[in-house]
Amino acid sequence: MKWGVFAVVFFASLLVLTSCSKQEKIDVDCKVDCPAVLINFTEPEKAVTENISSVVPGPCDEETEQGAKDLCLADLGKKTGSDIYCENITDWSRKIICYQASAKKSRNASICTKIKIDYQRDQCYSGVAIAKDDFLMCYSILDPSIRINCISKMDLEGVDWNVCASLWTAEERGDCRDRVKNAN
Repeated sequence: MKWGVFAVVFFASLLVLTSCSKQEKIDVDCKVDCPAVLINFTEPEKAVTENISSVVPGPCDEETEQGAKDLCLADLGKKTGSDIYCENITDWSRKIICYQASAKKSRNASICTKIKIDYQRDQCYSGVAIAKDDFLMCYSILDPSIRINCISKMDLEGVDWNVCASLWTAEERGDCRDRVKNAN
């Protein structure tokens, strides 16, 4: 039975690695798109599949000190707008800043959901809303001071106050209409 599992895992890994080399020839970044199969030869039924980027050295692996590596990864997250770099940061405060910067750069609010603390997540949503110039997104912010600050940075001139009807509460709709009317 173990040899049968081993044979299946062996041929599956051969197929995956072969397809990866073929993908490289057609300009696909194999560091990101191709899985690597690591086989435990003593227990082949427990083969582990993981992303090849954890096997191939990354752009910040040359940094020997963890703090310097975290800074390097945070800088890449900020520059590229990719939260993939943020996930490997060990210092929590740097990780949060990286998520916020990558969400803002990519204008992708879903990155903010990786932040567990409400006010930090709200700051992330605010950054994305401002980057997208989406004042309605500001109303999804829980913290009142962050929400007001977000809305205050929006240019509401020319905005039709009827868009405020999509907000959840009567208080939010009223506030939105007042701000839009005052801007026009």
